[in-house]
Amino acid sequence: MSRTNRILLILVICTLLLVAAIATAFAFPSMGSPADQNNAACQSCHGQGKSPGPSPAANPDSTPSKTTPTTATPTTTAPTTTAPTTTAPTTVSGTGNYTLKFGANSVKINAVKTGAVLLIPVRDTANLFGARVIWDNNTKTATVNTFVIGSDQTRIIQDRLYAPTNTLAQAFRSNVEVTGTTITFTPLKVRTEKPIDSSSCASCHTEVNTLWKRGVHKDNLNCVDCHSGVNDHLAKPSAATKPATDLSLANCGTCHEDQYNSFWTINYNKSPRQEKANFTSKAPAVFWEVLMMGHGFTREHNVQRSHAFMNIDHLIVDRAYGGRFQPAAGWAYLGITQPENMWDHLVDTVGGENQPHRPYMKGTAAAANPVCMNCKTQDHVLNWKYMGDPDPRAKWDRTSNPADFVKDVKHPMNCYTCHDPHSNEPRIIRDGLIQALTRPEADTVWHKDPKRTNFEVINFRNDPVLGAFRKIAILEKSDSKLTCGQCHVEYNCNSGTTFDRKRITMADQRTNHFPFKNVMDLDQHYRDLDFVDWWHPITDAPLIKMQHPEAETYWNSKHDKLGIGCDACHMPKVKNAAGKVYTSHWQTNPKEYLKETCLQCHTDWNEKQAKYVIEGIKNYNYGKLRKAEFWLTRMIDRFELAKTFYEIPPDLHDLVRKEHRAAHTHWEYWTAETSAGFHNMQLARESMMTSIEHSQRALKAIDEFLVKQKTKN
Repeated sequence: MSRTNRILLILVICTLLLVAAIATAFAFPSMGSPADQNNAACQSCHGQGKSPGPSPAANPDSTPSKTTPTTATPTTTAPTTTAPTTTAPTTVSGTGNYTLKFGANSVKINAVKTGAVLLIPVRDTANLFGARVIWDNNTKTATVNTFVIGSDQTRIIQDRLYAPTNTLAQAFRSNVEVTGTTITFTPLKVRTEKPIDSSSCASCHTEVNTLWKRGVHKDNLNCVDCHSGVNDHLAKPSAATKPATDLSLANCGTCHEDQYNSFWTINYNKSPRQEKANFTSKAPAVFWEVLMMGHGFTREHNVQRSHAFMNIDHLIVDRAYGGRFQPAAGWAYLGITQPENMWDHLVDTVGGENQPHRPYMKGTAAAANPVCMNCKTQDHVLNWKYMGDPDPRAKWDRTSNPADFVKDVKHPMNCYTCHDPHSNEPRIIRDGLIQALTRPEADTVWHKDPKRTNFEVINFRNDPVLGAFRKIAILEKSDSKLTCGQCHVEYNCNSGTTFDRKRITMADQRTNHFPFKNVMDLDQHYRDLDFVDWWHPITDAPLIKMQHPEAETYWNSKHDKLGIGCDACHMPKVKNAAGKVYTSHWQTNPKEYLKETCLQCHTDWNEKQAKYVIEGIKNYNYGKLRKAEFWLTRMIDRFELAKTFYEIPPDLHDLVRKEHRAAHTHWEYWTAETSAGFHNMQLARESMMTSIEHSQRALKAIDEFLVKQKTKN
């Protein structure tokens, strides 16, 4: 064979070998290749012809979407005893052999990296947790315990079911951390008892079951995650084995970490304890002490701090419990950062049960009562009947000893005040507001709003004789005017008198009453209710003591008509360190995050301009408030002068009482309303000018009387 032919033969053989090698590579993937005969290697990244990108972060407000994978393989293992939680997607580098770790357990796996997401075998992970996995070939979803993993989050690779680390972390309610070739799951909360079939509770707890079935919590929570002693109760149902309920904020925080952590944020830009009677605050003492004479709020009335400290601040304020409760660390208590249990930081200087509710320190008052605490905590929610009425099923009611009552609660504003724990729907549970929204008069600001958010009232523990033990109202959609209006509202929470001076005690349901009307309608409302907070010791006028009337003030304001809720300014959407968007639960002044609040609408402003405008509005309203205080104080002083030297005619005294009451209502409302009128600037100005008119009308009548007396002499 010639040299040329030999070369040609070699080239032909090489070409054939190359073609064969290429054909073999495509026809028979290597054992280490993440592919199968259906090209799942491509689909593990690109799905059904598109790239899914990183697996979506767990969202506590939604359930996973569902699409269809190319193939399906069932996997099952033993039941779990560990509760799942949620984390964000994990970015890792490298593929191949990894070690899965959970507590003292570990297992070797082969993981697959797709973009920035690490996929790990579901079965191996389930074995690690001792979990049960069920594949539904109809819906193309995998269920880990009760948590459903959508098919868009799973991949079938070489007949094995894979899912992203963060998705499985959500299913097992764990943090997940990837360090090198080690994947570590750390549960935020470990179940202390065996999970149950939640439907087994439905036969007795029908209302709860209805809520549970329509909510997202059913997908990844079990009854034992919030209730202890459930298995014992199911074995021997009785009052003696009644499960205990975890009422803590931390319990919700195991899943809703960002919301929980933001709740404890401290505003170091303001004083932690500041009386409104300070000369630069809302109600300087030179006026306040005269105008509020005879009322417990003159002992101490502070600018609010935050929800995190509402219990502690309430118990130690000088007007509430007579100085009985004191900070364990003295004034160093102001440095507390996360007082989830207030009794970790307070001491009872008296001790014992059923001790007299009276002042124990000079300069204090004992004006608090159990209704006050309904805006500070709902720890008593299962032991308090609707409206605080007496009931043999209730441990506490409106007439309970206030000190004993507060010693039975410990958490500040609970998550379930606004979020139903079973359905995760927005709700209201404050009995006074539910009563106001359902009363037959239909006379509240909510009733008059054509765009109002409707709700469904659900009764619990109905009894043919005693009636419903408690009520909740599930909102058709989130509405912060109602959820915030459970507390940020003018309401009556104390004893008083009728207009003919008959005593009204805490046994009367009027001591837990929401008008839910703005300032223009309050005077007449309380006249119709026949309720007086106290009588002014100088003029003998029947007066109202306002609470924090933010919700009804905001109703029909300019911002409200634009559809802006309380949360837009006080609980905006923000990003955590990983870039995930969540709702801040640091309910604070919008000045603390102007970019996320004011500048979302006022795009032509910068932060300095926004703060500049806010300060201008506040100072304008403060000016009007000072004028209202001046004329009201002057009227009282002139009346005191007149009655010191002369006998006041009944008709003049009646006029002064009437005008004083009206002037007081339109002044004190704005010292109690926390926005300095910002929530409704037009209403604030109109109301304060109305106060001045009433004061001047009474003052004119008093001066005319004095002139007549001088002429006689």
